[in-house]
Amino acid sequence: MTTNLVESINLVLKKTQNLPMSTLVKSTYTRCNALFNQRGREATTMITFGQIYTQVLSKTMEDTQRKVNSHIVLEFGQFDT
Repeated sequence: MTTNLVESINLVLKKTQNLPMSTLVKSTYTRCNALFNQRGREATTMITFGQIYTQVLSKTMEDTQRKVNSHIVLEFGQFDT
C-alpha cells in the first residue's frame, strides 16, 4: 500500500518542481481531484456492468485457477500403531 501511495504522489508532483508553494498545493489538489474522479468513474462503470473485481485481479485469479488444476495433492494421515 505504501509503495502505491508513494508512486501516486510522485506522479502528481512530477511536473511541479521549482514552483511557489501556493501553486504546488493548488496543482496537487487539482491533479489528485482529477485522479479520484477518474477512478470513481471507472468504479461506477464496473459496478454498472456487474463486474465485482478489477480486470487485473480477474486475470490473476484465472491464471491462478489454471495453475491450481495442475497441482497434485498427497494426503497424509495418522498411522495406526
